Amino acid sequence: MKALLIAAVVVAVAGCSDMRNAIHPGETRMLTRDFLPPEVEHAPAPLYCYRTLAAQECHSVALDGQQNRMVGHYGAAPRTTSH
Repeated sequence: MKALLIAAVVVAVAGCSDMRNAIHPGETRMLTRDFLPPEVEHAPAPLYCYRTLAAQECHSVALDGQQNRMVGHYGAAPRTTSH
């Protein structure tokens, strides 16, 4: 009877350790686990800005023949045309 009681206690304690790991994963598992999915960084859309009489105007595509008014761009360099 005593052996049966000891066996029951051993099985119960062994079952608790699995449950404890599921509920409280421990420091190592917590530090190696991703809590949030990684953020995906998207490249911003190209932007081409030109000088005007008032404020600068920015467009999503380069304006043909307006390279002399361009004050800056983000993205692919605009095509240059020879005069």
